[in-house]
Amino acid sequence: MERKVKFEYFEVVSRKKNQSPETSDEPFDLTRWINIADGYSLEARTFDYSDERVRLERMKYFDGTNLWLLNFLRLRETDIPLRGKIDQEAEPIELDDDEFIGEDVSMLYDPELNVVMLQRNIRSLGATGIEKYLNLLWASNDEREEKIYLRPILNPFSFEKASGARYYRKISVRFAQLPPEVSIFNSPIKKIVEAFGEYQGITAEITISIGQAKKNNLKSETVVETIADIKNNKSFFKKAQLTLKESEDDKVEILDLIEEKLHDYIIFQLPTRQSLACEYVFQEMINRYRERRYDIIRILQRDG
Repeated sequence: MERKVKFEYFEVVSRKKNQSPETSDEPFDLTRWINIADGYSLEARTFDYSDERVRLERMKYFDGTNLWLLNFLRLRETDIPLRGKIDQEAEPIELDDDEFIGEDVSMLYDPELNVVMLQRNIRSLGATGIEKYLNLLWASNDEREEKIYLRPILNPFSFEKASGARYYRKISVRFAQLPPEVSIFNSPIKKIVEAFGEYQGITAEITISIGQAKKNNLKSETVVETIADIKNNKSFFKKAQLTLKESEDDKVEILDLIEEKLHDYIIFQLPTRQSLACEYVFQEMINRYRERRYDIIRILQRDG
């Protein structure tokens, strides 16, 4: 079974207490935080958060890459799943007083760029939760003058990258609203919108793909025309995703044209009767981050 997981990119910054809103953020060296966390036991780095508990579960430094990988855990004791057998009714999983259901999320940190790559997991901590946890542990060590923030990195190159790809496997578009005039479009999407108009609907969604024929591709010229139509009329689109390859040897990539935050998707193979292994997630994150790092440097206008 496959699972598509989203990852987002953030700068790690800080602001001093009572700092003027007009002053800029300061880059924050997260290794300072990691060094403090490393001296705490699991229990000591467990904090209350929204009627639950959260903690830093694992941290690991990868020498050959100069990257840190951190794994955070949300510990919950409500909404407990059932356990069942084929020939028996399902039963609740009973937890002892000191047991919880763990929902984890992984984060990569590049100390050279002060950038993190954060996994999205709807049942675990999001960027806001991680940011709050960083500050809880930071403040617990001593009275700190600064507060840590994760600032989303915005992607100005999505349309450029989409138009420059050679192989297109799928395009998915969802309209925020159907435009009143189809003449604004130059690609075949004009005819699709005309057809939708026959239903007198307000919005619509379409997906065009090559199906299971992995060696086939959508017609490049037509897809590029459609990309231009989306770029020139972004207000009418709520979603526009492309599945593409920049070259024959590249991995298939999912590119979002509407969401501005820089992000990636990684497809994982889920093992049977096991959770997704942390080491497996870490290695795939490292591979994808190293592919994405040049884009990040361009966006942040840094050398590296």
